Amino acid sequence: MPDYLAPGVYVGETSFRSKSIEGVSTTTTGFVGPTRYGPIDGSPELVTSLSDFGRVYGDGRQLGYGGVTLHNYLWHASRAFFENGGSQLYIARVFRPLAGSYPPANFATATQTTPGLYDDGHARANIGSPSQPTGTLTLRARFPGAAGSLRVQLTVNRGRNLLGRRAQALTLRALANDDIVWIGGTTLPGSSSPQSGTCYLAEFDTTEQTWRFKTRKTSAATDLRLQHTDPRLSLNPALGTQVRVITVTVTIFHHDGSMSAWETLPLDPEHQ
Repeated sequence: MPDYLAPGVYVGETSFRSKSIEGVSTTTTGFVGPTRYGPIDGSPELVTSLSDFGRVYGDGRQLGYGGVTLHNYLWHASRAFFENGGSQLYIARVFRPLAGSYPPANFATATQTTPGLYDDGHARANIGSPSQPTGTLTLRARFPGAAGSLRVQLTVNRGRNLLGRRAQALTLRALANDDIVWIGGTTLPGSSSPQSGTCYLAEFDTTEQTWRFKTRKTSAATDLRLQHTDPRLSLNPALGTQVRVITVTVTIFHHDGSMSAWETLPLDPEHQ
C-alpha cells in the first residue's frame, strides 16, 4: 500500500514484472466421455460422489462398441477424482448411434417383439402385434445404451368402487378426465343378467354436467352416461354396478439385482 507522508503527497511502489500463476481450487471439474447409461443432451449433470455417478451414468463395467469391448475410462477417472478429494464433478456423456441420425424421427416405431438394441441405441420391447399398432404397447429405454435393456413388469390394478348414490342421484368420487375405468355389473335393457366388465375412457361433459364413458378417445359417440334414465345401460349401485379406475404398477429389475417400482399410475397420456 502507498505511504501517506504529507497531505496530498504519498509514495507507492509499482512492480511491472508479470505476476506468477496463482493456484486455484481443483475440487470442481468436468469430464466428457462415454458411459454405460445416462442423458446425452442438455446441460452436463452435476454428481458429488461415485455412487451419484453410478445412479445417473451407470456402473464401471466395460463398454461395448459394436462387438468391441473397451474399458470404462470415464468411470475410473471419476473414481480417482473423488478419492483424491474432489467434491463437484460435471459429466457430459457422448454417444454415437450405430446408424442414422440422432434422435430418430419416431421413437415409437417398432419392428420386433423381443428386447434388443436398435440402431438409435434405445432398448425396446413390444407387447402385442407390430402389425396392429393400435393394439401394441411399446416400451423404450429413456436413454440409449445396453444398460437400458432391463426387465420390466407391468401389473394392472382395479381401484375401489367409485359409484354411489346420494339423494337419489348417482355420484362418482375421485374421478378425473381421461381416466381409464372398468365398469361391471351393468344391466342391458330387457335383460336380468349383469354384463361382465368393460373398459371405458372417462370424460366429463361440462355442458350437461355429467360423465361420459367412451370406448376410445377419438370416438364421437357416447357409449353410456352417468344417468339412471339412459335407455341403453343402467348404472345402479343397488344392482351391483361398479366403476373402478384402472391403474398400473411398473417395476423395473436392474442388472445389479435391485428394483425400482412406481405404483398405481393412472393410464394417462401424461405418463409416457
